[in-house]
Amino acid sequence: LLAGRQNLIGMLVGMSYERLNWFHRWIARTLWLTATIHMCFWFRDWGRYNYIVYELKNYTLATRGFAAWIILTFIVITSAAPIRRFGYEFFVLQHLVTFVGFTVAVWLHAPAEVKVWVWIPIGFLVFDRVARYLWATYANLSIFHRSKSPAHALWANRATFTPLPGNVTRIAIENPGVGWKPGQHVFLTCHSIVPLQSHPFTIGSIPEDNKMVMYVRAEKGGTRRFFRYASKNHQVLG
Repeated sequence: LLAGRQNLIGMLVGMSYERLNWFHRWIARTLWLTATIHMCFWFRDWGRYNYIVYELKNYTLATRGFAAWIILTFIVITSAAPIRRFGYEFFVLQHLVTFVGFTVAVWLHAPAEVKVWVWIPIGFLVFDRVARYLWATYANLSIFHRSKSPAHALWANRATFTPLPGNVTRIAIENPGVGWKPGQHVFLTCHSIVPLQSHPFTIGSIPEDNKMVMYVRAEKGGTRRFFRYASKNHQVLG
């Protein structure tokens, strides 16, 4: 819930996603620490009788708990800054996949009487994602912004990508379906160029211009693809 760049907790408490992401990391590390302590007590209890291997082989609840701890340990290790920066897009993908695996392992490990405490955060997460997608649908479909979108166009927001000196891409959206204030940033998604990703960019124009303009320096990943597209195809793209 704290990892999303747009989430209900941030809206309720008035915190930026950068601050929430800090909490996300340290809560995850605290979770790993408490899970490790929990497992160490279990190892101590059964280690007295040399029953650890037997329990892991024959007691499915213990096997699933150990699997959850291994996945969580992998998540914490691969979230370290050097590894994260080495390939950020790959990090995000494997982070999501291992998170799903961890959640499933925890659900399988939890006894029936406490499974509700697994379902509650899953329910919050699903609600959070559904609300985000509904908002994104409203902001981007022209059916909700007929006066601002071209006739018969599906998308309300259409952008032009212009290459500038210094490997900078100028991204301009005419009459966007959302409002903004000077100094704000926006999460830009363009599935035609960078599928299934959103990138935060500072808006370099004022609302009175009726044009949302961003200047994006090409680094790695999505920003590099934006510049390559702008250099080859200087045209309007939905």
